[in-house]
Amino acid sequence: MTLDFMHTKKILHRDLKPENILVSELSGDNVSVKVADFGIADFLPDDPCSKMHMKCGTPCYVAPEMLNNEGYREKLDIFSLGSILFNLATGLHIFSEDDNDACLE
Repeated sequence: MTLDFMHTKKILHRDLKPENILVSELSGDNVSVKVADFGIADFLPDDPCSKMHMKCGTPCYVAPEMLNNEGYREKLDIFSLGSILFNLATGLHIFSEDDNDACLE
């Protein structure tokens, strides 16, 4: 599954991290990327103004709105994807252990 497909089906993954992104080379320059491990995924509320509030996921990759108990929607997964890209590009996490114990690694 891809994020766009998941979000159009109103599915929020809530635990995107490098271990849940599967990459396989098909042929030449063609690469397939899939999302795995839907153990804590959930459906978004039908009301677009309603937010989810359950704290879950891997602390180093979750969005600040979850860590701050502000409620969240699809942008949570988008933030996590950006956090993964930051981690892959720099070798660092967006949050450190000093940031409210956000990253426990």
